[in-house]
Amino acid sequence: MKKRPTDSKKFPVSTQAVAPAPSAPSRANLAVLPAPRTNLTAEEACPFRQLIREWLDYCRSDGLSRETVEDYREKVFKFWWWWGEYTRYAENLGAHPEHVTNKEAREYAAYLRTPLAFRWGVAVPPAKQSLSPASVASYGRSVKVFFSWLEREGHIPHTPFNKNVRFTNRNKAAAVIKRVEEEDLNRIFSELTRPENLKTYSGSRNLAMLALLLDSGMRRGELLSMRLCDIDLRRNRAVIRGKTGERTSYFSDTCRIAVSDYLQHYRLEQDEELGSALWLAEDGVPLSYGGFGMVVRRLEKRSGVDFHPHRLRHTFASQLARQGVNVFDLKEMLGHRSITTTQIYVQQNPDRLAEVHRAYSPLTALPASQQLRHRGRPRKS
Repeated sequence: MKKRPTDSKKFPVSTQAVAPAPSAPSRANLAVLPAPRTNLTAEEACPFRQLIREWLDYCRSDGLSRETVEDYREKVFKFWWWWGEYTRYAENLGAHPEHVTNKEAREYAAYLRTPLAFRWGVAVPPAKQSLSPASVASYGRSVKVFFSWLEREGHIPHTPFNKNVRFTNRNKAAAVIKRVEEEDLNRIFSELTRPENLKTYSGSRNLAMLALLLDSGMRRGELLSMRLCDIDLRRNRAVIRGKTGERTSYFSDTCRIAVSDYLQHYRLEQDEELGSALWLAEDGVPLSYGGFGMVVRRLEKRSGVDFHPHRLRHTFASQLARQGVNVFDLKEMLGHRSITTTQIYVQQNPDRLAEVHRAYSPLTALPASQQLRHRGRPRKS
């Protein structure tokens, strides 16, 4: 195990004695004080970046989840990239958040809504050059939280991201639930269940993860935070922890087989305690968000299906709603705080509504409509 560097290596120690106060007797002992660092890099000395790091520390101390803090970090540092690299405002206006005004805030909202071949300094595929309304709102929400904190802490007089800067459409359209269609699901799992993949540790792990996402409806963060002791193969259930707290998630016998096969590889290659992470990379460390993202991107390329892991959750919810699962039970399985969120899956399920209409059609219930049922196809004129 590597030893942590001592503080004396990180902070040079001054041996200069502190002069005694005029009224106090002289003391023989010397005060040892850490000297301030003078070799800060330009990046470390940047007040904008320093305040972002201070804010992230505040978020951690306030009890926000690791996933939320990581999401904030990614999105707010991208705003700093836009301020410093894209617009050069850091050079022309200043490298402190106090120089951001309402005008620049609106420019940033416009940047998010504009289709771009290069975004955040990297090339973007044509299909992803436009951010979705949900992504625009998410970027805006993160930056608003940061600048609101700056205002509360007195770092800026007032936030420039006020109600005049909008990251959502004024005529907000109804949320569209995007699912993975059955044909695409077959292509994804046909790739995952190829014999040569199932023989490997990573192949069995990838199948188990994607099977759990689809079969339980859990979130990506809930999946990656699972520990070995959270899975109960005997009762086909698992304890998961997410942004709405801890709950029990359920899965089928088919999913249990996939998870069980993965655990056989897990035990062969690892010697871990039950409290350790359930999903591990090939080198034995817990699988990160970036590592899981790499798994999905490779699967997209090999299966030819462009999908996002969260769409598997949408697919789970939509199919259960179609089968007539009670909306209150569905709410508990999805871990929603409000049943209003769950109702979206019921309201936007045309197949289920078609079945309901077919069973309760008012015209079909009329006795006079019996003659229409037995009539043949009209003759062509």
